[in-house]
Amino acid sequence: MAASPSLDLVGATETTIGVEFKPLPGVTDYELQWKEYPAKWNSTDMHTSAVKASGKKKVKTECNNLQPGSTYCVRLAASGMDPGPELIIDTEQVGCTPKSSGGCTIL
Repeated sequence: MAASPSLDLVGATETTIGVEFKPLPGVTDYELQWKEYPAKWNSTDMHTSAVKASGKKKVKTECNNLQPGSTYCVRLAASGMDPGPELIIDTEQVGCTPKSSGGCTIL
């Protein structure tokens, strides 16, 4: 069976991981799959999201509602195909320091 496209990381926050991929010609239905590392893919910890790619050169999508400071495996499965390669990504830690205002005031 043919493999699905590989994912490229767009970015990660405390609770989301953004990815993108180039759709295969003639394939419009995909499933984004993710799980916490090192859980098994067939476990109840696996999550999925349907992704449509009709007429697009690149498709961006996200894994949402993730745990901060955790490691996740993310992969893509095109309809009727084996999943593509896994990305292993860490979400950001919850920040405990004040955010910078980005400016400086001299009196």
